[in-house]
Amino acid sequence: MRVVADIPNPNMKVTLLSWNGKYLIKLEKGDFEQTYKIGETDVMGDAGAKELLDEVFRSSHEPLQ
Repeated sequence: MRVVADIPNPNMKVTLLSWNGKYLIKLEKGDFEQTYKIGETDVMGDAGAKELLDEVFRSSHEPLQ
């Protein structure tokens, strides 16, 4: 598993990982965690995966509180 980027966010920890042919978007807040999986062929490399993490995505997909 490779860490592609740590995305700054004041409400939660957001990490973009690459593993086993997929990108994983991991959202963590307190004891809660959500992970989204995206196939590497569905985005254009690391830059394409980072584009998925725009402000709209991060604000509308917060972990359970």
